[in-house]
Amino acid sequence: DLLQEDIPKTPVTGLGRAEALSKILKSVKEAAEAFEDELAERRKQIEEEDKETGEARVEARYREWRRSIMRCVLGWYRDILVLVAGGEPKLVMNAPREDVLRRKATATTLTKAARNVQIIENMSLQLDTTNLPQAQILNFGFMRLSQ
Repeated sequence: DLLQEDIPKTPVTGLGRAEALSKILKSVKEAAEAFEDELAERRKQIEEEDKETGEARVEARYREWRRSIMRCVLGWYRDILVLVAGGEPKLVMNAPREDVLRRKATATTLTKAARNVQIIENMSLQLDTTNLPQAQILNFGFMRLSQ
């Protein structure tokens, strides 16, 4: 409408058109700013989601590795239990350390060795299923071990 009308060219009409066009351009600029603000907000949300996803991946990997370490610890105490119970050396998972395992096995009883395995199993379970601090679970568990 602004440009279609045949209005005589006078300073007044020229200023009127300039003012009208300025208003349109101002609206366009405001729309562009709003659009950029929306984009910035969406980028921020994506970054937060990416950060949360990254943190979740790290936590999942950590839990996986922690479980693996706890399985090794459990294997150690199971080996002692196997030896205390008179099991065959071929059942020992940590065969390269059999001499140390035998020393530990001779210094404990079957009841204590079985209890130690149970303590490690409970620690692993608590680490995976409770919100208790990791240090508290480990400290309490290792204090309860007989060896």
